[in-house]
Amino acid sequence: MIEVSASIAMVVIIVAMSTLGAVLLVRFFMTRADTATRTFAAAFLGPILVLLPVIAFMSASGDDLLMGLVGLAVVVVMLFAVIGYPISHFATRRLDKLTEFRADIFE
Repeated sequence: MIEVSASIAMVVIIVAMSTLGAVLLVRFFMTRADTATRTFAAAFLGPILVLLPVIAFMSASGDDLLMGLVGLAVVVVMLFAVIGYPISHFATRRLDKLTEFRADIFE
């Protein structure tokens, strides 16, 4: 039982760190987008970055690729809803506050 809970905790930590990295990537590459769009993009990009090696191995094997991609899509949506969106929501807003230019600092 402890092995299962440790594995789940490790996956949650990996997805959380990947989502935080996705927040930075989206901030750098989608500079003109509004906050809601960047939050949504980072929330999906985090779990997708974690599952990208799995998708690569599945496409190389070729065995029932469509059903595997449907299953991975369900996993991505679940990770998006449970882990990705709350983390990207708070991290994007915090990053916006930290990177906003204020002229009164230099006065």
